[in-house]
Order: sequence, then structure tokens, then C-alpha cells
Amino acid sequence: MLFRIAILVLALAGSRAHAQESVTLPYPWLEYCARTRDPGCIVQTITPFDLAIINREITEGIITREDDGYYDPWVPFPPDRMGDCDDRAASTRQALLALGVDPKALRFETGLVKEPDGRTLGHIVVVVTLDGREWVLDSKTPDKVYPPSKRPYAWKPMAAESPNILWSIP
Repeated sequence: MLFRIAILVLALAGSRAHAQESVTLPYPWLEYCARTRDPGCIVQTITPFDLAIINREITEGIITREDDGYYDPWVPFPPDRMGDCDDRAASTRQALLALGVDPKALRFETGLVKEPDGRTLGHIVVVVTLDGREWVLDSKTPDKVYPPSKRPYAWKPMAAESPNILWSIP
């Protein structure tokens, strides 16, 4: 575990350009940071590369379980590690906040997604603004992040950190 954290520190400290595919932000570490708000978790800079790692770790760290009814609470880092896109989005937001991302740089967006079996389901993602550019963290694309202009679905902003929080359901 200490070795993985050391690799993480090196990856986040500036060796991103030369980082290997094996560098990870382990799910348990992200969960720890979100749960404890340990100041040692805060990083100076987060890049799109880091966002892609966080997206992958959280997507793979939470086993897909479909909603079992109308009421579906969002559970960041669910204890049984089972959830759906809203649990992954809540976990992603909590991890980014714990790493020091400004809450004003984060928002949720919702969309309707056509599944391979033909069903159309609601879906939620996290949009992050870094250095004036926006990036979408989507559990349906766990190995990458993309700018909102490349969204594969029709999206609506759902909630943002502001004096007047906007809520919208597609």
C-alpha cells in the first residue's frame, strides 16, 4: 500500500508526462481521503490525466447495481462497493473535493442514455473545470475524460455550487 501511495505522489507531483499505465490512484486511498478530509490528500495540481485515473478507479471500484426502486439515495463510496452512476458521480465529487478541487469547479449533469439492450435510462456525470477548460468524468467511459463538446449524449446541467443551486431532471 505504501508503495502505491509513493507511486501516486510521484504521478501527481509532476511526472505525469512520463507516467506509466500502471500508475493508479487506488480506490481505497480515494475513499480514505473523501472520508477523512486528511490535509495530506490535497494535491497542488490536478490534470486531465489525473481525472482519467480517478474516473477509472471509481468506476472500477464500484460494482454496477441497478436501482431497485424510485427512491435511490446517492451514496459516495458505498460500503458494499455496489452502486450505479449516481453513486459513482457522488464518489467522484467527494474524491475531487478531498484532493483540493474547488467546489465551484464541479457540477453534475444528467442525460438520457440508450443502453445496448434498447432501454433509455437516466445517467449522471461530473463535469470539472480545470484552468478554464471543462472535462466530463463519465462512468460509461472509465478510461478517459472528454470535453463537454464531445458528449455522446444530450446533457442538462443538474447542480452546481453557486448562490442559487440549479436542479434539473431530464
